[in-house]
Amino acid sequence: MIKKQIFTLLGLMLISVCLWAEKNEEGSEKEETIPGIHYRLGDNIPLDIPFTDTEGNTVILKDIITRPTIISLVYFNCPTICHPMMAELGRVAQLCDLQLGEDYNIINLSISEAEDYKLAKQTKQGILSKMQKEVPPKSWYFLTGKHENIIKLADGLGYHFKDQDENFIHPSAIVFVSKQGKIVRYKSGLAILTADIKMGVATAIKEQPLSIIENLTRLCFAQDAEGKAILLKFNRVILAFTLFLVFLFVLFLIFHKDKPKKEGSKS
Repeated sequence: MIKKQIFTLLGLMLISVCLWAEKNEEGSEKEETIPGIHYRLGDNIPLDIPFTDTEGNTVILKDIITRPTIISLVYFNCPTICHPMMAELGRVAQLCDLQLGEDYNIINLSISEAEDYKLAKQTKQGILSKMQKEVPPKSWYFLTGKHENIIKLADGLGYHFKDQDENFIHPSAIVFVSKQGKIVRYKSGLAILTADIKMGVATAIKEQPLSIIENLTRLCFAQDAEGKAILLKFNRVILAFTLFLVFLFVLFLIFHKDKPKKEGSKS
Protein backbone atom coordinates (compact mmCIF):
# COMPACT_ATOMS: atom_id res chain seq x y z
CA MET A 1 0.00 0.00 0.00
CA ILE A 2 2.79 2.36 0.93
CA LYS A 3 4.71 1.55 -2.27
CA LYS A 4 1.60 2.27 -4.33
CA GLN A 5 1.30 5.69 -2.70
CA ILE A 6 4.99 6.35 -3.32
CA PHE A 7 4.69 5.53 -7.04
CA THR A 8 1.60 7.72 -7.26
CA LEU A 9 3.54 10.59 -5.69
CA LEU A 10 6.44 9.95 -8.07
CA GLY A 11 4.10 10.07 -11.04
CA LEU A 12 2.62 13.35 -9.85
CA MET A 13 6.13 14.78 -9.44
CA LEU A 14 7.06 13.83 -13.01
CA ILE A 15 3.82 15.28 -14.38
CA SER A 16 4.44 18.51 -12.44
CA VAL A 17 7.98 18.81 -13.81
CA CYS A 18 6.78 18.24 -17.39
CA LEU A 19 4.00 20.81 -17.04
CA TRP A 20 6.43 23.29 -15.50
CA ALA A 21 8.90 22.78 -18.36
CA GLU A 22 6.16 23.23 -20.96
CA LYS A 23 4.92 26.38 -19.23
CA ASN A 24 8.40 27.87 -19.22
CA GLU A 25 9.22 26.93 -22.83
CA GLU A 26 8.01 30.29 -24.11
CA GLY A 27 10.09 32.08 -21.50
CA SER A 28 13.14 30.06 -22.50
CA GLU A 29 12.67 31.09 -26.13
CA LYS A 30 12.59 34.73 -25.03
CA GLU A 31 15.78 34.14 -23.05
CA GLU A 32 17.49 32.94 -26.20
CA THR A 33 16.88 36.33 -27.83
CA ILE A 34 18.86 38.20 -25.17
CA PRO A 35 22.09 39.50 -26.76
CA GLY A 36 24.97 37.26 -25.81
CA ILE A 37 26.42 33.80 -26.36
CA HIS A 38 24.29 30.72 -25.69
CA TYR A 39 26.69 27.82 -25.95
CA ARG A 40 26.06 25.24 -28.68
CA LEU A 41 29.15 23.09 -28.13
CA GLY A 42 28.94 19.90 -30.14
CA ASP A 43 26.20 21.17 -32.45
CA ASN A 44 26.67 21.47 -36.20
CA ILE A 45 26.03 24.77 -37.91
CA PRO A 46 24.08 24.75 -41.20
CA LEU A 47 26.58 24.71 -44.06
CA ASP A 48 24.17 25.28 -46.94
CA ILE A 49 23.77 29.03 -46.31
CA PRO A 50 24.74 31.46 -49.12
CA PHE A 51 26.60 34.70 -48.46
CA THR A 52 28.39 37.30 -50.59
CA ASP A 53 32.18 37.67 -50.63
CA THR A 54 34.23 40.83 -51.20
CA GLU A 55 34.04 40.44 -54.99
CA GLY A 56 30.25 40.25 -55.01
CA ASN A 57 30.22 36.50 -55.63
CA THR A 58 27.88 34.12 -53.87
CA VAL A 59 29.66 31.61 -51.64
CA ILE A 60 28.22 28.67 -49.70
CA LEU A 61 29.61 27.98 -46.24
CA LYS A 62 30.44 24.35 -47.02
CA ASP A 63 32.70 25.55 -49.86
CA ILE A 64 34.78 27.84 -47.67
CA ILE A 65 34.82 25.88 -44.41
CA THR A 66 37.28 23.36 -45.79
CA ARG A 67 39.43 23.15 -42.66
CA PRO A 68 39.14 24.26 -39.01
CA THR A 69 37.58 27.71 -39.16
CA ILE A 70 37.24 30.69 -36.85
CA ILE A 71 33.91 32.46 -37.25
CA SER A 72 33.43 35.98 -35.95
CA LEU A 73 30.15 37.85 -36.34
CA VAL A 74 30.71 41.59 -36.57
CA TYR A 75 29.47 44.59 -38.49
CA PHE A 76 31.83 46.68 -40.52
CA ASN A 77 30.47 50.08 -39.45
CA CYS A 78 30.71 49.14 -35.80
CA PRO A 79 31.98 52.10 -33.74
CA THR A 80 33.28 50.00 -30.86
CA ILE A 81 34.56 46.41 -30.59
CA CYS A 82 34.35 44.92 -34.09
CA HIS A 83 37.39 46.55 -35.68
CA PRO A 84 39.60 45.89 -32.63
CA MET A 85 38.43 42.27 -32.75
CA MET A 86 39.35 41.88 -36.43
CA ALA A 87 42.67 43.65 -35.86
CA GLU A 88 43.40 41.32 -32.95
CA LEU A 89 42.73 38.30 -35.18
CA GLY A 90 45.20 39.73 -37.69
CA ARG A 91 47.81 40.33 -35.02
CA VAL A 92 47.56 36.81 -33.61
CA ALA A 93 47.53 35.25 -37.09
CA GLN A 94 50.94 36.81 -37.70
CA LEU A 95 52.39 35.48 -34.44
CA CYS A 96 50.90 32.00 -34.53
CA ASP A 97 52.93 29.03 -35.79
CA LEU A 98 49.85 27.72 -37.58
CA GLN A 99 49.43 28.98 -41.12
CA LEU A 100 46.31 30.84 -42.14
CA GLY A 101 44.94 29.17 -45.26
CA GLU A 102 46.71 25.88 -44.56
CA ASP A 103 45.82 25.01 -40.97
CA TYR A 104 42.72 27.13 -40.52
CA ASN A 105 40.48 29.77 -42.10
CA ILE A 106 38.78 32.87 -40.71
CA ILE A 107 35.30 34.13 -41.54
CA ASN A 108 34.03 37.58 -40.58
CA LEU A 109 30.32 37.90 -41.29
CA SER A 110 28.47 41.20 -41.03
CA ILE A 111 25.30 40.95 -38.95
CA SER A 112 23.90 44.00 -40.75
CA GLU A 113 21.93 43.30 -43.92
CA ALA A 114 22.44 46.95 -44.91
CA GLU A 115 26.20 46.43 -45.37
CA ASP A 116 27.29 45.30 -48.84
CA TYR A 117 30.30 43.57 -50.33
CA LYS A 118 31.96 46.88 -51.21
CA LEU A 119 32.14 47.88 -47.55
CA ALA A 120 33.31 44.35 -46.71
CA LYS A 121 36.12 44.68 -49.27
CA GLN A 122 37.14 48.07 -47.92
CA THR A 123 37.23 46.66 -44.38
CA LYS A 124 39.25 43.64 -45.48
CA GLN A 125 41.82 45.84 -47.24
CA GLY A 126 42.16 47.98 -44.13
CA ILE A 127 42.75 44.99 -41.84
CA LEU A 128 45.13 43.13 -44.16
CA SER A 129 47.17 46.27 -44.92
CA LYS A 130 48.33 46.32 -41.31
CA MET A 131 49.64 42.76 -41.48
CA GLN A 132 53.23 41.96 -42.39
CA LYS A 133 52.48 38.35 -43.27
CA GLU A 134 50.89 37.71 -46.65
CA VAL A 135 47.38 36.32 -46.35
CA PRO A 136 46.40 33.70 -48.97
CA PRO A 137 43.36 34.74 -51.04
CA LYS A 138 40.99 31.98 -49.90
CA SER A 139 41.75 31.96 -46.20
CA TRP A 140 40.18 35.02 -44.57
CA TYR A 141 36.66 35.82 -45.74
CA PHE A 142 34.70 39.02 -45.15
CA LEU A 143 31.08 38.23 -45.92
CA THR A 144 27.72 39.96 -46.13
CA GLY A 145 24.28 38.50 -46.64
CA LYS A 146 20.53 38.59 -46.34
CA HIS A 147 18.97 38.99 -42.91
CA GLU A 148 17.39 35.52 -42.84
CA ASN A 149 20.71 33.88 -43.69
CA ILE A 150 22.57 35.91 -41.09
CA ILE A 151 20.04 34.89 -38.45
CA LYS A 152 20.23 31.25 -39.51
CA LEU A 153 23.99 31.13 -38.95
CA ALA A 154 23.85 33.26 -35.80
CA ASP A 155 21.25 30.96 -34.26
CA GLY A 156 23.31 27.93 -35.20
CA LEU A 157 26.31 29.44 -33.41
CA GLY A 158 24.29 30.50 -30.38
CA TYR A 159 25.17 34.11 -31.15
CA HIS A 160 22.37 36.55 -30.33
CA PHE A 161 22.31 40.26 -31.08
CA LYS A 162 19.86 43.13 -31.15
CA ASP A 163 19.44 45.85 -33.76
CA GLN A 164 18.96 49.16 -32.01
CA ASP A 165 18.56 52.10 -34.40
CA GLU A 166 21.15 50.68 -36.84
CA ASN A 167 23.56 50.09 -33.96
CA PHE A 168 23.86 46.52 -32.81
CA ILE A 169 24.10 45.22 -29.26
CA HIS A 170 26.17 42.09 -29.68
CA PRO A 171 28.79 39.96 -27.94
CA SER A 172 32.49 39.92 -28.73
CA ALA A 173 33.48 36.33 -29.44
CA ILE A 174 35.05 33.98 -31.92
CA VAL A 175 33.78 30.46 -32.52
CA PHE A 176 35.86 27.51 -33.68
CA VAL A 177 34.20 24.96 -35.95
CA SER A 178 35.53 21.85 -37.65
CA LYS A 179 35.46 21.40 -41.42
CA GLN A 180 32.22 19.45 -40.89
CA GLY A 181 30.74 22.52 -39.19
CA LYS A 182 30.83 21.16 -35.63
CA ILE A 183 31.17 23.81 -32.91
CA VAL A 184 34.11 22.85 -30.72
CA ARG A 185 35.14 25.98 -28.80
CA TYR A 186 34.23 29.55 -27.93
CA LYS A 187 36.57 32.41 -27.05
CA SER A 188 35.01 35.57 -25.69
CA GLY A 189 36.50 39.02 -25.29
CA LEU A 190 38.93 41.08 -27.35
CA ALA A 191 42.17 39.55 -26.07
CA ILE A 192 43.23 36.52 -28.12
CA LEU A 193 46.37 34.46 -27.56
CA THR A 194 48.21 32.25 -30.03
CA ALA A 195 47.46 29.44 -27.58
CA ASP A 196 43.75 30.09 -28.12
CA ILE A 197 44.18 29.60 -31.86
CA LYS A 198 46.27 26.44 -31.45
CA MET A 199 43.89 24.89 -28.94
CA GLY A 200 40.81 25.74 -30.99
CA VAL A 201 42.29 24.36 -34.22
CA ALA A 202 43.55 21.19 -32.49
CA THR A 203 40.11 20.60 -30.98
CA ALA A 204 38.46 21.17 -34.35
CA ILE A 205 40.73 18.62 -36.01
CA LYS A 206 40.01 15.94 -33.41
CA GLU A 207 36.33 16.81 -33.01
CA GLN A 208 36.74 15.34 -29.56
CA PRO A 209 33.65 14.45 -27.52
CA LEU A 210 32.41 17.04 -25.08
CA SER A 211 33.62 16.74 -21.51
CA ILE A 212 31.16 16.69 -18.61
CA ILE A 213 32.12 20.27 -17.75
CA GLU A 214 31.50 21.44 -21.33
CA ASN A 215 28.11 19.72 -21.39
CA LEU A 216 27.14 21.40 -18.12
CA THR A 217 28.36 24.73 -19.49
CA ARG A 218 26.32 24.26 -22.64
CA LEU A 219 23.11 23.42 -20.78
CA CYS A 220 23.26 25.75 -17.81
CA PHE A 221 25.16 28.89 -18.78
CA ALA A 222 25.10 31.77 -21.23
CA GLN A 223 27.22 34.88 -21.63
CA ASP A 224 26.12 38.49 -21.84
CA ALA A 225 26.69 40.76 -24.83
CA GLU A 226 29.76 42.39 -23.29
CA GLY A 227 31.38 39.04 -22.62
CA LYS A 228 31.94 40.01 -18.99
CA ALA A 229 29.25 38.07 -17.15
CA ILE A 230 28.28 34.42 -17.12
CA LEU A 231 24.52 34.05 -16.88
CA LEU A 232 23.02 31.07 -15.08
CA LYS A 233 19.94 29.59 -16.77
CA PHE A 234 17.93 29.01 -13.59
CA ASN A 235 15.03 27.24 -15.33
CA ARG A 236 17.28 24.56 -16.74
CA VAL A 237 19.25 24.17 -13.51
CA ILE A 238 16.08 23.72 -11.43
CA LEU A 239 14.67 21.24 -13.94
CA ALA A 240 17.91 19.26 -14.05
CA PHE A 241 18.15 19.19 -10.25
CA THR A 242 14.53 18.03 -9.93
CA LEU A 243 15.04 15.25 -12.44
CA PHE A 244 18.22 14.22 -10.62
CA LEU A 245 16.32 13.92 -7.33
CA VAL A 246 13.60 11.90 -9.06
CA PHE A 247 16.26 9.62 -10.53
CA LEU A 248 17.79 9.03 -7.08
CA PHE A 249 14.35 8.33 -5.65
CA VAL A 250 13.61 5.76 -8.34
CA LEU A 251 16.94 4.05 -7.67
CA PHE A 252 16.10 3.91 -3.99
CA LEU A 253 12.78 2.23 -4.74
CA ILE A 254 14.36 -0.26 -7.12
CA PHE A 255 17.13 -1.41 -4.80
CA HIS A 256 15.29 -1.12 -1.53
CA LYS A 257 14.05 -4.40 -0.19
CA ASP A 258 11.75 -4.89 2.70
CA LYS A 259 13.57 -6.43 5.58
CA PRO A 260 12.03 -9.71 6.69
CA LYS A 261 10.09 -9.40 9.89
CA LYS A 262 11.77 -11.05 12.83
CA GLU A 263 9.74 -13.80 14.41
CA GLY A 264 9.03 -13.26 18.04
CA SER A 265 11.00 -15.42 20.40
CA LYS A 266 9.12 -18.37 21.82
CA SER A 267 8.78 -18.47 25.59
